[in-house]
Amino acid sequence: GQTRRKYGGSVQWLKDSEIVNACYNIHEPYLPLMANANEEQFKLYLNDTGLLCCMYGFETKLAVLKDTIRGNARGGIYENIIAECLLKQGYTLYYFKPDSEHEIEFLIEKNGEVIPVEVKAGNNPTVSLNQFIEEFEPSAAYKLIGGRNGRAGAKITLPHYFVMFL
Repeated sequence: GQTRRKYGGSVQWLKDSEIVNACYNIHEPYLPLMANANEEQFKLYLNDTGLLCCMYGFETKLAVLKDTIRGNARGGIYENIIAECLLKQGYTLYYFKPDSEHEIEFLIEKNGEVIPVEVKAGNNPTVSLNQFIEEFEPSAAYKLIGGRNGRAGAKITLPHYFVMFL
């Protein structure tokens, strides 16, 4: 739409220069994800989380080191880290936002399946992930948190750093 016409060239330049990576919204979570991507709806992640922390300012960098950062910045930093890790493993970034209340941060194609990946800065409930599991019945669904691991049915809870094993 209008936003794409206004900012499309700038966004493309940022992508081409590998400063940012785009994560596209999916109409329906079916393979191939690329065929269901909406190029008008996307999120951008910085290719360097250190740069993101610098953009937030010195106090935020200290809060990250002390693990005292709270609010949206905390979640944004964790999401950016996970996006970087998924990209470096060869995954293409997609997300699923079927309505204004639910969102799965990442969908990946793995072993011929669509696998949801939810990222939590804390250990908050995963309403969106639970709904996705109920509706689409994936064989695995990952919740990445700052705490311990566990499993409940298809939902596998892992510490953030386990993203390297997805």
